[in-house]
Amino acid sequence: MEQAQITQITEKAKEIKNKEKTITITSNKNNLYEIKLINEIAYLLIKASNNNSLQALKFEEIFSLEYIKKNPFFSYFESIDEILEEIFSLLDNKKVNLIEESEQIDLIIQLPVHKIKEIKFSLKQSEKSDKDKFNELYDIIRNLKEENNNLKKRVDNNENLIKESINRIKILEDKEQERQKQKELELKLKPLDSNIIKSYENFEFINKSLKNKEAFKNKEIKYNLLYRATRDGDDCSKFHEKCDNKNQVLVIFKTTKGLIFGGYTEIGYKGSGCGKIDNNAFFFSCDLKKLYNVKKGRDALYDGKEYGPIFGNRTTIICIQNKMFDYNCTTCSENNSCFDGISSDNEISCGESTFRLQEIEVFQILSQ
Repeated sequence: MEQAQITQITEKAKEIKNKEKTITITSNKNNLYEIKLINEIAYLLIKASNNNSLQALKFEEIFSLEYIKKNPFFSYFESIDEILEEIFSLLDNKKVNLIEESEQIDLIIQLPVHKIKEIKFSLKQSEKSDKDKFNELYDIIRNLKEENNNLKKRVDNNENLIKESINRIKILEDKEQERQKQKELELKLKPLDSNIIKSYENFEFINKSLKNKEAFKNKEIKYNLLYRATRDGDDCSKFHEKCDNKNQVLVIFKTTKGLIFGGYTEIGYKGSGCGKIDNNAFFFSCDLKKLYNVKKGRDALYDGKEYGPIFGNRTTIICIQNKMFDYNCTTCSENNSCFDGISSDNEISCGESTFRLQEIEVFQILSQ
């Protein structure tokens, strides 16, 4: 039931309660009878013989002033109170008999008037009184309130369940979005099978740097993994075994502190034991998002069997040798660099003159 209906019933019950007026007249001598008049509905209470308690029977209209005054004996009485007092006087003098038959009581009054010996009122049990109706309404309201409270509890429980479900759905949606993002990222990074490059931003930076080269303009680039130090071993000989005599080579380094940088050489490595000029070579830093092109006519790389993939000469961008993970790699100063754009000493290693590597990957760049 809606709140508006409950309010309407409550107001009706209050209205009935406020209208209720009770008049009680009791037999003065033996208290065998009691009449309560509530909103002109008579309650005749008769004392039971077995427990001396008054049992109420309800009668309508018979005790109304208009009805009783139809009898000549009572026509001169001014109020219902006077009439009831007279009836009780006759009751006390045993001038009144009550004869009960089924749901009807005959009230027979022996009158002290010669011409009118007696008067008989047939008192039929009434329908529900306003008081009973009020009590029923009160019970209905109480039950409705209880039902409403139970419903509210169920609603609250359901709301909590809904909130929990929404939170769970949100978590699942967030996980699904994260999964989709990861899937999209994997698709974007699919061309580059790298353990180092894990963000699309870094991949796009490297990819665009390569596409600016004349050899790759307006072409689709493919990355062919030649060497991975954690997979193939970090010995220089393993690097040369996998990467020598390959052109268009991309090298990516990752330090133990997480820095990512690398370089590209068009001529590649052969283990010749000398410096090599490669005017199309460049070096890059993913952390700084900065590209360093080789200075024309300067050594872009040093190519020796006892060394790993060195860019510049032995004192410039990066130098590694022997067991590459065990070697303290070095970077260049601003003045002796073979590459343009170095603005401070040891720039690519964030100011550190030496560092250790955690991973090295070498790719051959193919295009079509």
